[in-house]
Amino acid sequence: MAMKKEIIVYLAGIIDGEGSIRIELEKGKKRQRPDYYRLRLSVSNTYYGLMEWLTEHFIGSFIKEKKRVGNLKQVYQWEIKAPKRVAQIVRLIYPYLIVKKRQAEIAFELAEIMGKTRHKYSSEERQRIRLLYEQMRIANQRGRASIKNE
Repeated sequence: MAMKKEIIVYLAGIIDGEGSIRIELEKGKKRQRPDYYRLRLSVSNTYYGLMEWLTEHFIGSFIKEKKRVGNLKQVYQWEIKAPKRVAQIVRLIYPYLIVKKRQAEIAFELAEIMGKTRHKYSSEERQRIRLLYEQMRIANQRGRASIKNE
């Protein structure tokens, strides 16, 4: 993926400030189906033009979130759902991330596991995925982001 450095750096800033690197959990129904984890990259913002820019440069899709009450502006959410694509984009921006560096590292590890097995995980892989999910939850808690001086 050949792309100008300015675009990659700009996306890193957007993800650090307005974005989310996360793992979503869909609970399985007892024995019929195990828990299912999804890797996601998203940005929420009130500026429609930003959603167009993200889609133009990085594909993905965006939606209008529910209309806000009162005088609040409409919020849009851009998202990438494919784990390989999420990992590919996060690898591009990783050197420029400040706040969400830990989330990116967790995403890399999860994408590696998901990329090998096509959702047929060993018990060890399931355990590792569950641990990565918990680590991501902690990393994404408000006020938990760390900025280290290098």
